Amino acid sequence: MVSHVRTKRAYSPKCAMVSHHVRTKRAYSPKPHKYKVFEVDCYHRCFRTTVTAHPGVVRDWIFKMRRRRSYQLRRRELIVGLGVQWSAFSNNPAATLQLSVGRECLIFQLSRAHRAPRSLRRLLEDPEVTRVGVNNHRDVAMLESTKHGLCVGGVLDLARLARYEGICTSNHLSMEVLAEDILGMQGVKKAEDVGRSNWDAVTLSGDQVEYACLDASLSFLMAKALEAWQWTP
Repeated sequence: MVSHVRTKRAYSPKCAMVSHHVRTKRAYSPKPHKYKVFEVDCYHRCFRTTVTAHPGVVRDWIFKMRRRRSYQLRRRELIVGLGVQWSAFSNNPAATLQLSVGRECLIFQLSRAHRAPRSLRRLLEDPEVTRVGVNNHRDVAMLESTKHGLCVGGVLDLARLARYEGICTSNHLSMEVLAEDILGMQGVKKAEDVGRSNWDAVTLSGDQVEYACLDASLSFLMAKALEAWQWTP
């Protein structure tokens, strides 16, 4: 699991976690049949994370995000952390898509969704939005290969940007290395067993939510620190 991370699960008092740094807490969710809410606390930064397979929830999340970030949109400075998870032994190219802006994160269960909303397609294709990730050369192709056929206007690889800026020079830059060098977050770990788990599951575990949330949320924080909106994917 991720060191220095505490996850509060929003709807279940019981959750099998691996790391003693992870805790769960039940919280109120107005529509638990449509979405579940988690709070992922990493280095005193709390990311409110919505997990859903319902297009309407995705549409509302994007609408609220655009409204809150209208200033950055007008200045073409909007950054969106983006990540994709898939199951190694599944025919689904991408099981989940995670997006992060500020302290808000969305995990969209693509393999469980009957459709993708137009607002999501516009966000992924918008040339004025800077989408970022780490070692994401496969993400675009995997999203296009899903049953939803999601087209992405480009995703900036923060590992490549960090090398260009001279911040990190290693040939094998991982999320853990970048988080330490750019954000000063020492000890962040992405558990391989979680990465290889069943991302097509109806209900994602707390470990999976934490893994997916940090994948997108740390990308957002690093891109903001690097002022990534000035670069072209």
